Amino acid sequence: MVIQLVSKRYVENGFTATETKEIAKELGISTGNINFHYPTKEHLLTEFVKELCDFQWRMIEILQQEDKSPLLALCIEFATMCAAAEEDESIRDIYLSAYRYPMPLAVIRENDAKKTQQIFSEFNPDWSEEQFAIMENLYSGIEYGVFSALGYAEQSLDLIVATGIDSILRLYNVPEELRKQKLEKIIAMDYRGLGRKILSDFKDYITAVNWQAVETTRQKMLAKSQETTH
Repeated sequence: MVIQLVSKRYVENGFTATETKEIAKELGISTGNINFHYPTKEHLLTEFVKELCDFQWRMIEILQQEDKSPLLALCIEFATMCAAAEEDESIRDIYLSAYRYPMPLAVIRENDAKKTQQIFSEFNPDWSEEQFAIMENLYSGIEYGVFSALGYAEQSLDLIVATGIDSILRLYNVPEELRKQKLEKIIAMDYRGLGRKILSDFKDYITAVNWQAVETTRQKMLAKSQETTH
């Protein structure tokens, strides 16, 4: 599939350095064929973000089953994303790009709004869906700010992660004692190692491209493009 190949290139080189013409060349089709289905790089990034969010959500579901704590699972997700972005410049570029473009950012906000409403409703029983959606704008702002600091800041990763998580939990009115408890668990665990594992698993998932499916997709795209020109 086109998105699988795009995703593979993104995790290898980052979003910014990956050009549509490179993808077209590897598939053996013209750039116009890809643009027919995905008019801009932002459309391709949006599809990638959908896959990434789905993958991360499945990982969080596994963590929830193991720990029985959705709140801690959310904190682990944040910490592992920070660790991956700190260690891998291509991943950091993907995250920052996703927050800069409206379409992929809308996907992130929709995905996170569902999670935060499930997890934080017990601390905010009177909040409406609209209020959770508004808070998600602030939540995504915190995430973008943290990702922007990674790789360049003089502060330790532990401090950046702890500050980010504490800010998010305060945003959703999580009691101080519970905030401290979750932060202590996160900092004590090997979230860096877990971040590497999740990133490695995602790379394996992306790399496991069914090249026959790629060829089938290429033929379908060529056929559809030819139909529109006749």
